Formats: sequence, structure tokens, C-alpha cells
Amino acid sequence: LFRLVKYMDKWFREETHLKSVGMRSLILSVIYIQHLQELIPEFELNDLNVHRLFLISMLLAAKFNEDIPISNKYWSKVGGINMKQLNSLESIFCSLTQFKLFVEDDEVDAIFEEFKPTLSA
Repeated sequence: LFRLVKYMDKWFREETHLKSVGMRSLILSVIYIQHLQELIPEFELNDLNVHRLFLISMLLAAKFNEDIPISNKYWSKVGGINMKQLNSLESIFCSLTQFKLFVEDDEVDAIFEEFKPTLSA
């Protein structure tokens, strides 16, 4: 997950016009991926799936956490995948994580503290 957080940090710094997605959503996306890895231990995060996985976890985190979520059409454009694939990946991710998107504040705070030096460097 450290590689994912570095990717997230780089994206957040470079895409200043996308800061409508808050830091809590960024942290939630990491937690969603951790939960997926806990539920499916044989699941491996790698160079071939990190882009789509991060995109979908961010989409879900923003939808769950933000007052005005970004449309799937926009996520599709930013992520470079078509709407059909995006919607399919969203559905699959939700099913694999058993639709558990609520995360306790303590867990969010712990992840933030764990990666705080990375995010502020």
C-alpha cells in the first residue's frame, strides 16, 4: 500500500484542479483497498491493476464521503476507461468488499497518521 499512497500523493500534488476530492476520501480509498486485501488474501496489488483499483476506490470513497460527488462520466474521462468498464469495476469492487463502505473515524485517523510523513513531504 505504500506504493499506492505515493501514487496518490503524486496525483494529488499534480492535479490541483481535482482537489474537490478531499483528503478523507483519499484515505478512505486506501482503507477500501486494505479491506479488499483482508477479505481476499490472494489478491495482489500490482502495476497492472493499481490504476483501475485506485480509480474505483477513489470513486467509491468520494461518493460515500463527499457532499457533491463527481459523476461517473468524469471519473471515466479522468481514468481513461470507458463508462461500461468503470461501472462494471465499481459493481465488482462493491461486491468483493461486501458493500462495506463505512469506516470508523479511528481507522481513518490511524491510516492518516501512518502515511502522514509521505503526504506532507
